[in-house]
Amino acid sequence: MKLLLLALLLTAATSQAATNFFARLPVGDRAYTNARIENVTAAYAVVHHENGGAQVLLSDLPPAVRKQFNYDPEKAKKEVAAQANRQKLRAEAWQERLEDYQRQEAWRGEPADALVISVGRQLHTWTESVISISNRMYKVLLANVPGHMKDYFARKAFVDTEVARLQSFTLNESDRLDREEDYWRSRNPYTYHQWGDRVFWDHNYRRENALNRIRRERVALEDSRNRLADLRAEAQSLADTYESYASCIVRQTVKTYAGLQIWECGT
Repeated sequence: MKLLLLALLLTAATSQAATNFFARLPVGDRAYTNARIENVTAAYAVVHHENGGAQVLLSDLPPAVRKQFNYDPEKAKKEVAAQANRQKLRAEAWQERLEDYQRQEAWRGEPADALVISVGRQLHTWTESVISISNRMYKVLLANVPGHMKDYFARKAFVDTEVARLQSFTLNESDRLDREEDYWRSRNPYTYHQWGDRVFWDHNYRRENALNRIRRERVALEDSRNRLADLRAEAQSLADTYESYASCIVRQTVKTYAGLQIWECGT
């Protein structure tokens, strides 16, 4: 009995698989060879064939095949109408986005000569910036900021920060070393030790070690002063070339982001 049931199941599965395969399948005015039908809905089916695959209408299949997949013209009509409506809505949405983009792209303010005062953080593809046009300041988002301008402001910010840090460091360090050296030089260069009834004098090694450390730290301080002098010279050079790097043509757009107006850099 079990063997008979298993044979019936295998026969049914083979029969079902066979009904999905067609050596030649007419579909409308075309025909596919070695075709297999899958993903059947009320109105559509996917046909895999020896040259690829295609989605077809069930109504284009032969009557026997339509019957095999329980084709219902009313249900198919409703599904075709629903899909056509979805495609129409998608097309309208894309058209609306395209028209909005075209409106924004068509509107551009008049080109203006601007001086970029500062370049800040990056927001998506825009750079938060402060620009000056006819001595009037604007905090905006700049699009298309040239790479050499970004590099210039990044270096300028680093140099300015380092100059301020080293100025404070060298001044404070010099004062500290002066105070320490005055203290240790005021100490007796010799110290005495008592061993029983004997008293003898020896070098004050603690004082000597402190003065040697101060000498080494003064050498390091001199290196910092030299570094500060180099950075001050670079800062002056950056200031002299500021306008050549910071000048650009800008145009206002209608776009905004994070409460800031988006401007374009360049013609």
